[in-house]
Amino acid sequence: MFKLNFLKSLALLVALTPAAFAGAGGPHESEGAEAACCTSSTAVVSIASNHAYEERRISKTPAPEAVSPQSGTSKKARESIAIIQLIEKVFYIVGTGPQRNPLRGLGLQDVLNFVSAFPGLEDRMTPAAFFLYNHPSSVELIEELGKLYTSQDVVSAPPSPLFSAHALCKVTHLDLRPDGPVNLDYVFLLLPYMQQLQSLFLFSQDIEKVAVAAEDLASAFATKEKLRELSLLSIDLSGSNAKALLNALKTSTNLKKLDLRDNKIGGAEAADFAQLLIDNNVLTTMVLASNKIGDAGAIALAQGLASNHTLTDLSLYRTKIRLTGAKAIAEALSSNTTLTSLRVSFNQLDHAAAAAFGNALLTNKTLTSFRIDHNDIGDEGAIALAEALTGNQTLRDLDLRNNKITDSGGVTIADALRSNTTLTTLRLGNDEFKNPRNNQIGNRGAAALGSTLLTNKTLTSIDIDFNQIEDGGTIALAMGLAGNTTLTYLNLTGNGITDSGVAALAEALMSNTALTTLCLRHNQISGAGAIALAQTLRSNTKLISLFLNHNQINDEGATALVRAALSNTTLQMLDLELNYINREVAAELSSARRRPNLEIIF
Repeated sequence: MFKLNFLKSLALLVALTPAAFAGAGGPHESEGAEAACCTSSTAVVSIASNHAYEERRISKTPAPEAVSPQSGTSKKARESIAIIQLIEKVFYIVGTGPQRNPLRGLGLQDVLNFVSAFPGLEDRMTPAAFFLYNHPSSVELIEELGKLYTSQDVVSAPPSPLFSAHALCKVTHLDLRPDGPVNLDYVFLLLPYMQQLQSLFLFSQDIEKVAVAAEDLASAFATKEKLRELSLLSIDLSGSNAKALLNALKTSTNLKKLDLRDNKIGGAEAADFAQLLIDNNVLTTMVLASNKIGDAGAIALAQGLASNHTLTDLSLYRTKIRLTGAKAIAEALSSNTTLTSLRVSFNQLDHAAAAAFGNALLTNKTLTSFRIDHNDIGDEGAIALAEALTGNQTLRDLDLRNNKITDSGGVTIADALRSNTTLTTLRLGNDEFKNPRNNQIGNRGAAALGSTLLTNKTLTSIDIDFNQIEDGGTIALAMGLAGNTTLTYLNLTGNGITDSGVAALAEALMSNTALTTLCLRHNQISGAGAIALAQTLRSNTKLISLFLNHNQINDEGATALVRAALSNTTLQMLDLELNYINREVAAELSSARRRPNLEIIF
């Protein structure tokens, strides 16, 4: 019933401006339709599964923006485009996931009946604008369109302009991340019609077809001159398949991003992609993660990297690179002048590999983000990278999570940051679950970081979650926090912190004027600690997010926090989930009148 009412409401919205649709026929009504379709003004389209849109919602990626109508168009045409853009945005808003989608479950005929009620509307809509968001996933869209194109001649007699070849020509973004296998036959059938395609994300689990997928895709890409982003996951790119794809891409003049995770790419194929780095002069992002590149492939990629002048982002996590390959990549960094982000996570790299990268960072002048997390660099590797921090003047983000670093490595890094003036983000935390590679930074390392905060003027974010800093280290960090003016994010999750440590943090926040996010999840904070934080919230005007879930906060502590949050003018998030709060108390606090921009979770 809600879905029907929604369509009626939308119909009423359109009906209020009937003049906007009078004579608003699409360009396909005139001769030369297929040529015109590729130049008409149209909204950017993304054919993506609800899961993908949920990811974008969580990451707060804005909805696709429509192209502004040309100034030379008539008033009626501009009104028509404006109404359609509004409707497209409405469908984008409601299409943010299966739990929030009021249109989910409507059939193809329901949508066609609605669209056909307004002359000229379907001429300007894309296949996705009205159709996609009521479907559980993009797989169903592809299969329905594929069957439609298989069963009849849509070019000469489309069942609706909404699904004509003219309409498919408007599709610029095709996102196929299904929960199950997508029918590649339908994908290859529809791709030739999408001449405006700029971005393709294809994830296939159709094992029977992966052997020919690359060759077919290469043929389709040969005509996609506007393609800027290509993401192919779980498509077999071993052997000749890789060559077929590369032959189609090597002459591309627009391709900026190439994501080929989990594609059975080995050392030999990596050499081919290294050649792409040498030949291509527009590619800026290459993701080869979760492949078996190994040292041989890394050496080849390093040679390509040394000659490349456009690549800015290279991701090689889970690629079975060891010391030899790491040294080759590090050496290439000494001469490369464009790469700004490098990720070599999950490769079992040891302290010698870290030392090689440390030496490269002393001379490299462009790298701003280096992620070597989930490896085995230990304290020796941390010390080597700390030495690099004293001389490097460009690195801003350093990720050392899960690397067997203890207090010795932590202290050295903290000391190096007293003189470093560029690093803004330091990650020294661990995964939630116990892991042999976990860092084990305790009171001494935390105290050194606290001392550094008193003088460092560039750090804005520190992750030190699931270590062993406890109350002693927390009190030392709080002392540094009280005098710091730049740190905005501090994650102390899972560190055995009790009320004593939280009381010190609460006192520090009375004078701190920078911190906006404090994470204290999975600690041992009770009602007394919560009350101390509540007192701080009554005067603090900077904190935006406070995470206290998975603690031991009781009814009294929760009540104090909620009341303080209601009087605070800046706090937007208070997470109290999974504490010792009575259900009735939580219900009563939840019903309390609150500011519109304040979210409280129980």
